[in-house]
Order: sequence, then structure tokens, then C-alpha cells
Amino acid sequence: YLAKDHPERDRIPLALAGWMADYRDQHFKHKKIYGPIWGANLSDDGSLVAIRSNGTRIYYTANGKELMHFKGHPWRFAFHPNSRLLACGWDGGEVQIFDLMTRELVKQWDAVPNDVSGKFNDGKFWGLSFSPDGTMLAGAARGSNEVMVWNSGSWDLRFELKGHKRARIESVVFSPDSQRIASGGCDGTIRIWDAASGKELLVYNGHDAKEDGRMSGLQFHPDGERIISAQSNGEVKVWNSRTGEELISAWPERKYCNFAGFTPDGLFTIHEVEGTLIYIDLKSGEEVARIEAIKEVENDHTIFGGANQSRDRSTIVTAGWHGQVRIWDAKSRNKTCEFLVKLN
Repeated sequence: YLAKDHPERDRIPLALAGWMADYRDQHFKHKKIYGPIWGANLSDDGSLVAIRSNGTRIYYTANGKELMHFKGHPWRFAFHPNSRLLACGWDGGEVQIFDLMTRELVKQWDAVPNDVSGKFNDGKFWGLSFSPDGTMLAGAARGSNEVMVWNSGSWDLRFELKGHKRARIESVVFSPDSQRIASGGCDGTIRIWDAASGKELLVYNGHDAKEDGRMSGLQFHPDGERIISAQSNGEVKVWNSRTGEELISAWPERKYCNFAGFTPDGLFTIHEVEGTLIYIDLKSGEEVARIEAIKEVENDHTIFGGANQSRDRSTIVTAGWHGQVRIWDAKSRNKTCEFLVKLN
């Protein structure tokens, strides 16, 4: 559609198809039946992982056995605390709730207005999260500068959180006691909201406000008093969640970072695009260890597919573009399971 006035526009689809075939042969010739992976999410207790690949696939993290799969790949997942329900946010702004026990679609609704979801590359869900007590689901879609909060069970809209200045909210998370909601956007701010009333409580201004600067990671510490944020440029910060005071600022590699979280032993960890998992001391901000979380594929560079941490902080998942999934014990840093995601 960008070249609709081009004199040879009828040949463009064929040229594009040829380019895609060349790309496929170049990047997947070593393992044609595996990958790619665009995202991974863990259940609260770390027992299940949802993989966004060629379709949506749910695996047991203990042994890599597939529980179920269905067509399509939502832009974001969120497990209910009971690990039975899975919320999916789709490209067009739809939300679906699946029951993993009965393998049935429980509920589906259009969450994003037509004037947003109808735009190219808008309507995609960048943030989706259940509250720890399971009573609420919060989500934010690209193209909208609002966070939507729904009541679990009835799935009716509880309220909308308005305050971000740019139409791209990347991360939405709940505090451990389900009393507060944190959202991070491309306006460089982190905003704290009251989960009962929807009132804005606090704004942190500390990251660069860039249109392409993703707020790629946002997590509360289990004590609820600290919060960690990561931007796609590699900058990671730890804040006092009550006052907004900046406690730690780390920029280990200045490379694309798409995950940050706390470990059970007083550290925090980040994952950057080349597949390295970095552990940093929460008090000093000094690096403690680093792990090759994604194995490099022969004759190719590592393309990172996704990372996530369970809400109980016990488990980390790292996934590579080429179909490799690794499960880690967050405290010991040992790999507990590894498997490959196969294409249909």
C-alpha cells in the first residue's frame, strides 16, 4: 500500500514473497522445523510457560512437555494466579480468555476502540497482567495512551487510567498486594495508580522519552517497596515505589534490554538482546554474574525471542528466535529444563 502509485505495483507482492523466502532459507536452513519465537510468559508459580511462535503453545516447565496449542500468536499473554486461565491480547485489540483445563475459549471482547485498532501496527497489546489476587486484569494497547482495567469473571471494564502523554504504554504490572498498578510508557515515565479507585498516585520521570524507546521491563519487588524498570536502550533503574526516589541506575551493556526482574537472593537480573542474562547486586549495583541464556546458532547471530520471570520469582524463562527455550532457577542460576518449539 506504500507503493500504490508505483508503475510496477502489481509485481511488488511477488518481490516481497521472494525476499521472505530468501530470508527464511538464510535464517532457518540449519533447523527448518523449529521457531521462530516472539515471546514467552511464565505462570505465577513457574510451572507453565506460554510461547508465542507459529501459533500459541503452552508447555510444562518441569519437562518441556506440551500441554496444548491453538492457532494464532497473541501479542501478549497473562496467566491468572490459579494457572488455569490464560488471557491473550491480540494485534487487533481483542482480548481472549482461555481455560487451560477444558481447553475452551471462555470470553472474547474488543478492548481497543476502532479508531485505534484500525490503524496500521496499532491495537497490539504491549502490556497485559492479572492482579496477584486474581480479581483484575489490566492491559494497554499500542496507539492508546490509556490503561484498561477489567474485573475478572464478569470481564466488564472497571476503569481506564489516563495520564501517559504518548500513545504507547509498554508495561503494566500490579503490586504484590494488588493495591497499586504501575505502568510504563514511551513518554519516559512510570506511573503508579490506586487499583481501587484508578487515581494516579505518583509519577517517576527518569527514562528517555523516545518514540522508539520501549519500556521493556517493569516489575515490583516482592516487598512492594521497590520497583525495577528497563528501557530498550539497556538502561535499568530501581526505584522506591512509594516516593519515586531513584535507588540504582545501571547500564551494563547499552544494548537492547527486554526484561528485568528481582531474584530471591537480593539481586536483580536483566536480559539483553544477544542472549546474556546478567545478575546485579541490588545494594551496590555491581555485576555479580552473567549467563549465556540463549545458545548461539552456528553460522548465525543470536536473535533473542523473549524472557520472563514467574511472579513468585523462582523461575526465569529465556527463548531464542530459533526455537530454543531454557528454564532457569532464579536463585541458583542453574538451567532446569531445555526444549525446542516445533513448527506445525
